[in-house]
Amino acid sequence: MSDLNIPVELPEKDAIPSISQLKADAATITNLLSQAEAHIAAFNSARDKIAHDFANAYKTASQRARDEVLGGKITELKQGTRKALDDLLKQAGAPKARRDTASVYLGKPEITVNVATLGDPKRSTYFDNLRNAGHASIRAAAIFAVANGDQPLVAAILDVLADKMPSDRPVSANDLLSKVPHPDYVAAKEAFRAFDRDFQRFLLARSTFLSPTAGALRRVKLGLDEADAK
Repeated sequence: MSDLNIPVELPEKDAIPSISQLKADAATITNLLSQAEAHIAAFNSARDKIAHDFANAYKTASQRARDEVLGGKITELKQGTRKALDDLLKQAGAPKARRDTASVYLGKPEITVNVATLGDPKRSTYFDNLRNAGHASIRAAAIFAVANGDQPLVAAILDVLADKMPSDRPVSANDLLSKVPHPDYVAAKEAFRAFDRDFQRFLLARSTFLSPTAGALRRVKLGLDEADAK
């Protein structure tokens, strides 16, 4: 983030999913995961019952006949469960699209504070006061911003830094944002984490149901991703 990569065109605030919407979407994914797990558990229970009942009813049938009939019944049962899981995946589509849209603007602290303070007169005033200020004044402003959680000032300092060469920046933008991130960024980060955790678990459950081998590979990847997120 040393080069302050902030998009030239920023959206209106209303165009970005709200924090409450992101939290609601994360809760939706958690609910869809619970439903998926319930469908899979019901399939396993029904499959075991079919196998048990079938074994008693077809004791005298040939092995081939038993396999064909039993396989057909379980395949039919599995197709119904797969359809149910696919329907749940479709329901996750809109929340996932909103999450991805929001992450462009709420997934990076410098963009979040930039969008949140657009049009704030205090930001403009701060910028006017700091644009020609010396290093000591900018550092003092950064200390004040951190101590008071002054987001318009943070945005103004970032504006000032963006106009300077990296070697001429008296404070680190990354350090400033890590010390006083915008509340929307912090809340969105938590919502993204909850969403991604259960969405990946949902995909893992579905993948394992359809193909145990593919599910095993996805489980390893999920474990590595969760370890990286800590």
